[in-house]
Amino acid sequence: MPRSSHFERFKDHTLLKHFLLVAYLKRWGTILFSGGIQRVWFVDAFAGAGSDATGNPGSPVLAAQVAEQLNGEVFSTGVTAETGMHVVAIESDPDYYKALQKSLETWTNMKPPYIHLRDGSLEERIDHFLNYVGDDPVLFFLDPFGIEGLSAELIKKALNGPRNEIFALFSDEGAVRLHGKATAKMPEVLDAIQEVLSNPSIFGEEDDAARIAEAVEASERVAAGHKSNPKALLILNRAFGGDWWQEIIRETPANGRGKRFRELYEKLLLDSGAAFTVPFEVDTKTGRHKYWLIHASKHRRAFAAMKHAMHRTRTHRATDRGPISESLSAEFSSDTDVVAVADLLADHFAGRTLNWAPDTGDTVQGFAIEHTPLWLHERDALKAELNRRGWAVRIGKSQGFAFPSKLSE
Repeated sequence: MPRSSHFERFKDHTLLKHFLLVAYLKRWGTILFSGGIQRVWFVDAFAGAGSDATGNPGSPVLAAQVAEQLNGEVFSTGVTAETGMHVVAIESDPDYYKALQKSLETWTNMKPPYIHLRDGSLEERIDHFLNYVGDDPVLFFLDPFGIEGLSAELIKKALNGPRNEIFALFSDEGAVRLHGKATAKMPEVLDAIQEVLSNPSIFGEEDDAARIAEAVEASERVAAGHKSNPKALLILNRAFGGDWWQEIIRETPANGRGKRFRELYEKLLLDSGAAFTVPFEVDTKTGRHKYWLIHASKHRRAFAAMKHAMHRTRTHRATDRGPISESLSAEFSSDTDVVAVADLLADHFAGRTLNWAPDTGDTVQGFAIEHTPLWLHERDALKAELNRRGWAVRIGKSQGFAFPSKLSE
């Protein structure tokens, strides 16, 4: 689907992506402001037109709405150039940029503005931007149309700040398609013709001539496509920062390459400075996989906050799909090893007695969410495992767990 079609009317999977973005952006800003941070930045690197043709708000407008809400709640006397949530929307397409200006004019006309529009690309502006914001927390939203637009060099720069995060759309299907183009072999026209001549048609020369014409036409189509293959390889090498991924993918069975590409991209994010990554699968209402949204951060509270946002989004998606019991079961399936998580808790809290709740801070649940692969919907399963081990206690009126000094053999 061409990018222009995307802005005719947002598909259900795009609306789901926007729901997750808003859920996290609100939580992210609230946590940082409550911790004493005075200024934060959200950078929409592929802002688009700002809305679709029917008026559905896109990511830059949604971010502006969140910024307006949080700025009003936290800075009752108004924001300044040095305070508040600021949104930077960047778009390279001239037509989309004009539409974006119109979509955001309500906020850009404010004094002082906290919504900032820039044409061009993030790559052109990131050095100046990072120098300007200093150590302010920045959340970069990288939502390119496919793989083209992703840059490993840009990722490293974006994660350079002490509290910087990346929320990126990664199209595993797009990566597989590009890899297929990059490794396709161009058949020789003469070989195709020879195949026809070696197996003459029982319907005579006229049919052979038609088959030869078809072979020539097919070969010409492949040859034309082959001209774009080097570009496909360049796009992938740019996204992954070199050709190191090629042998890994080549040795991966074809039906597992999408998953492997996503894992390699998470590795790139971690190698570029992130301490945590968490992926979210985006699909259609009918269950067809579309792409992954991957969050990369440096702090466990950001890791936990994204888990909360993803939990809200999964609940939203499940209730939007029909029968609640069936959809919830499908949405909240997981393969997290709860027994292994319980072992980690036992090792970390050996000899201590702690409250189960809340789900943040120095509690059993808080540690599990912030330091382990456990998802929020798996908390009951973890609690059941700890109960099974006989570690449950009461701490006043609260549920708690007493961890032994050493795991029982």
